[in-house]
This record gives sequence, structure tokens and C-alpha cells, in this order.
Amino acid sequence: MKQLLRKPLFLAFLLSLPLWIVFNNYIVAIMVALLVAFLLSMSYSLFLLSKGKPGDQANTEQPEPEKPEPPLKKRS
Repeated sequence: MKQLLRKPLFLAFLLSLPLWIVFNNYIVAIMVALLVAFLLSMSYSLFLLSKGKPGDQANTEQPEPEKPEPPLKKRS
């Protein structure tokens, strides 16, 4: 099942066949199957992202370089 969740178009095709019988209309069946397949795929991806450890991901924040102070103005 995990392999099917990584390939939502193939999952949608497999889901469309039984839905074709249920809805008796292939266009409606493929639209519902596409929506369900992509929803399942996105939720599985979010699950994998939230399951990962915080130290596993690379630190994407760049430290800000120190800004040089402007030179002092001369008093006249």
C-alpha cells in the first residue's frame, strides 16, 4: 500500500475501476478516484514529514552576517 501512495495516478486508476461500477459513469469515477488518490498521497507525505526527527533535516536558516557599523560623522 505504501508503494501505491507514492504513485497517486496508478492508485487513481485502480480506484476508478470499482468506482465505475458504483457510479455507473467512468468520468465521475475517475474524477472521484483522482481526488481520493491525491488526498491519500498528500496525507501520507505529510505523515512522513511530521514523523521525521528534527535533527534529520538540514538547517535551512542562514545566519545573518554581521553588519559593519557606519563610520562616525565628523563634528564641524
